[in-house]
Amino acid sequence: MKISESSGKKEEFNEEIVEIQEKQRKCKERIEELIEDRKIIEKLQKDKLELMKEEVELMKEEVEIMKEMMKNTAEIMEKQLKDVAAWFSGV
Repeated sequence: MKISESSGKKEEFNEEIVEIQEKQRKCKERIEELIEDRKIIEKLQKDKLELMKEEVELMKEEVEIMKEMMKNTAEIMEKQLKDVAAWFSGV
């Protein structure tokens, strides 16, 4: 093999090494981006869970308020019925 052929193959080999290193660098960058994306997703999921817990608490409060409203309505209706019954018995 001639020296010129040898140096040509060496240069070709070096170019391939540079291409592979560039691909590795790009892959490493993409992996780092994906890791950061995953961290963001995990934080968002945690935030969503907290918001869902708050929503459940608010719904519980809403149910309690509705129970109180129904109780008050029933008491008012009972009083009105007694008033009507008293009015009829007084007639």
